Amino acid sequence: GAPETQDHMMLGCPQMSDLRTERHNTLGRIILKAIQQGRKGNYLEQADLGNKGKLQQQDMVIPQAIPEWLLPRHWCKTEKTKALKTFKPDALIIENPKRLTQPDPTLNILIVEFKQCRDINPDPQKERAVQQHKRLRQTLLNQGYNCEIVVILLGTVGTLYTEYTKEPLKKCGIVDELKQTMQALSTTALQWAHSIKVERFISCLLYTS
Repeated sequence: GAPETQDHMMLGCPQMSDLRTERHNTLGRIILKAIQQGRKGNYLEQADLGNKGKLQQQDMVIPQAIPEWLLPRHWCKTEKTKALKTFKPDALIIENPKRLTQPDPTLNILIVEFKQCRDINPDPQKERAVQQHKRLRQTLLNQGYNCEIVVILLGTVGTLYTEYTKEPLKKCGIVDELKQTMQALSTTALQWAHSIKVERFISCLLYTS
């Protein structure tokens, strides 16, 4: 999903949009790689975190659209096409050991969304993520799937949270790789915060001159 940053120091210069998007995708791919290597890696069915080339460079060949068989069968082709373009979580995990391709209450589906947030106020970003995927979740619930939105939050300067970072990562199957993943996220976020602050300063000077 598209990133929605809350850090006020980065607002005001339209040139920063691409950098914020790439920051989101770079951090998201760290999470995605950890999911793939974790206990639920075999159930990772979809990811929408930047261009396919960058995912392939990290040996991640994952469909960008959710599986069509998850959509209601009575929907017409136009409805399904629109839904596949609209329903774009950062990742989708379908715990499906029987490899079923039809609604079944034994299937546990995790809609995964990653966002950065203000380091001392993460709750608004969590609510945005929930609202962002509310319709997808309801569509799946209506068909009898067990479905949950898992929001992973990271502070803009690398702040890690027990409730909003550690526990959601574990829910996605990142257990043995948890400490390493959290360290990588924090370090990379801090590097991006510095880079964007510098670029924002330069860009705004050029933009206002």
